[in-house]
This record gives sequence, C-alpha cells and structure tokens, in this order.
Amino acid sequence: ALYSPLTGRRLAPDDGRAPIAGTPVAVLVVDGGPTIPLFGDAVLGRRPFDDRRVVGGVAESIVLDDPRRCVSRCHAFLRVDRWRVEAIDLGSCNGTSTSVDGGPWSSLVPGIGHVLRDGQRLRLGRIGIAVHLIGR
Repeated sequence: ALYSPLTGRRLAPDDGRAPIAGTPVAVLVVDGGPTIPLFGDAVLGRRPFDDRRVVGGVAESIVLDDPRRCVSRCHAFLRVDRWRVEAIDLGSCNGTSTSVDGGPWSSLVPGIGHVLRDGQRLRLGRIGIAVHLIGR
C-alpha cells in the first residue's frame, strides 16, 4: 500500500471505497522516459489531445514522445473504474500488446478492454510501459 507523503493517509483504502479524490490509481513508467501518475481515464498517443474524450473533458491526455512515429496519434485508452484499470487499443496502426512477468506478448483486440494487473507491461508500437497499480 502507498501513503501520501503530505498527509500520511493511505491512498488505497482496504475497505473497497473509491480512490480519494486527487490521488493516483496507478503509475505508468515509460521505458527510457517519464513516470506518469494515472488519476482517471486517459488517452495515450502522439497527439491524444485530439481524441473526443479529451476534448470533451472526460479523459486526460498522455503524450508519448515517439520520433519514429510507431505510436498512433490516439493509440490507446486507459479506463479507470475505482481501482481497476483497463487498456483498450483505439485501432492503432502498430497495435497494443500486454505481457505479464516477462512472458509472451499478447495483442489487444481493438475496441475490447483488457483489465491490467499490477506490474503488467504495455507495448504501444515500440514504446514499453510498466503499469503499477496503487489500489487493491
């Protein structure tokens, strides 16, 4: 369990309650890049701010730096439901895959959600991302 460095409060309550407002439900660690807290629904890609969910204010945009252009403009959607995070490929050109514990990569079917486990890895085009869930 993680605790807030400011308040000392537990970020993921044991009793199944929803996340405390303003605390992340997961942390995304981009290979060779930044560590990004995930607070709610998000679109990942080279230009995710063009996605209708971001424009409508219901999802964050997470811009992935990809000079080789293997990542689509709006590549994947991360849907957050309480402490659960689901990855959905948005019909990207180079696909989205997942791997658990260094095992084989499994491609996501575009438009179909895949519930992520703590420590699971995502691959968007050629960019790898480790997903660390904070909650239950």
